[in-house]
Amino acid sequence: MKRPFHAFLLPALLLLSLPLWGGEKEEASDFTLETLSGGRLSLSDRLGKEVIYLSFWATWCTPCKLEMGQLERLYRKYRTRGFTVIAVNVDDSETVSQVRPFVRQKRFTFPVVLDRDRQVAGRYDPAGVIPYGVLIDR
Repeated sequence: MKRPFHAFLLPALLLLSLPLWGGEKEEASDFTLETLSGGRLSLSDRLGKEVIYLSFWATWCTPCKLEMGQLERLYRKYRTRGFTVIAVNVDDSETVSQVRPFVRQKRFTFPVVLDRDRQVAGRYDPAGVIPYGVLIDR
């Protein structure tokens, strides 16, 4: 008896995603990074007050840029209900100059911070794969 391929696909995907569900609760690692306007943003200022989605991205990453548009829509829809997005840019010194024009052109309204040396990204995303997202509850 032949079984369709999709009969195996869903269980395989569920098994691959198990580490994402039901893991032990970990405390979010605090950080302070420079914003595009030259200020500073500290995660600890928002912890316990909002549900936070950290999005690690770069201007040269096409999937990241596509995700940013979706995140903007989510942010606009849910920010009044205690949800925020913090976009953590991991561009290197050669491409970091493209961040501000990209954000301005796309009219993103959520906070964007610069992680030039990838210290924060290294704590949250040790594999260094982007786009990468972390959801932090209140």
